[in-house]
Amino acid sequence: MATGGFELLVGCFQPDFLPTITYLETIGFQMVTIFPADAPRVALLRHPGSGVELRLDTAHSGLARPRFTLLSETPEQDLAAASENGGRRIAGLPSVLAPNGLRIDFAHVDPPLVLPPNKPSLCVSQFSGGTSWVVGRAGMRYRDLIPDRWGGKYIASHIHIPTAGEVPDYAHFHNIHFQLIFCWKGWVKVVYEGQGEPFLLRPLDCVLQAPKIRHRVLESSADLQVVEIGCPAEHLTYRDHDMDLPTPSLQPGRKFHTSTFGRFQMCDNPALWSPMPHRHHWEAVDYGMQVSSAGIVSVHVTRPAAEGVVVRAAGQDDFFFIFVLSGSVGFASGSETAMVLVEGDSVAVPIHVSFELRDGSSDLRMLEVRSGGDKLLPSSL
Repeated sequence: MATGGFELLVGCFQPDFLPTITYLETIGFQMVTIFPADAPRVALLRHPGSGVELRLDTAHSGLARPRFTLLSETPEQDLAAASENGGRRIAGLPSVLAPNGLRIDFAHVDPPLVLPPNKPSLCVSQFSGGTSWVVGRAGMRYRDLIPDRWGGKYIASHIHIPTAGEVPDYAHFHNIHFQLIFCWKGWVKVVYEGQGEPFLLRPLDCVLQAPKIRHRVLESSADLQVVEIGCPAEHLTYRDHDMDLPTPSLQPGRKFHTSTFGRFQMCDNPALWSPMPHRHHWEAVDYGMQVSSAGIVSVHVTRPAAEGVVVRAAGQDDFFFIFVLSGSVGFASGSETAMVLVEGDSVAVPIHVSFELRDGSSDLRMLEVRSGGDKLLPSSL
């Protein structure tokens, strides 16, 4: 019984009709129907690997020539074969023209992730009541913390869900180098592939979303606020229509490409704080993400351990980001005007750019995120 389908109408002049069918068959299409038998002018061809169906019809010879992309795991070989079998190569492109002018592009079904070159700039984002939000995926509000995205390599977003209730999300995944979610205020219920039943992210909790792990946001409190940091800045988000979450099997140590799933619960445990080796009179909580990410990214929450401490340092990594969770701290860098960073403010510091932190309040807490990009981070702060 027929179950329906999708056809792409392709116009064709009569002299090109049979040569085009022959050519399409050489690159993997299969004849489904042809009409009429004595003087064919309509044919339906299907590509079994992709499910693409083409209706070749001489009655629409004036139709603008369509273009489609054939996805496979071996696009280079497919392009070479298509060229050898009579397709006309388009100079400089992975493409051919069929006899009727149909353009066929060849691409990898799962292309490797290519990180853009880093173009860092000192970027300070100050939070205020007049902050403008942009409504993004699943109705969530986004505030861009690095507007120039450092050339497209990094993104940091302050995400807000004002009202409590279910979130209109769906099972999805991202083609990323890394992505982390840090819960600042409120709580959010999430579920991840292979990580058991749904769980709550509470204030100061964090997850590292490994590349292509399926996940879904289920529910949130009122005034949920999280910080999301990812690389690269622009990446594809795929909806998974087939996977139901939670998945039946628990796979806590499973490797998704380069990383495992990472989860840290703060629980306000004083035993978690330890002195920072390279920042005197400061303490930090290490979230363990350097292990989960195989050395790609680190996450710490930091605080001064004494009054009047002045920190003079410089960006040491491909990416260094600070978000003020509570309290206040003075910040200065080079010729930039000194300013006071307060709750909700953030700064991204390029490598080798010097900066100063001073006059941190007693309740100062900062989220600090580092990444070496495509290089491993050193073992400690």
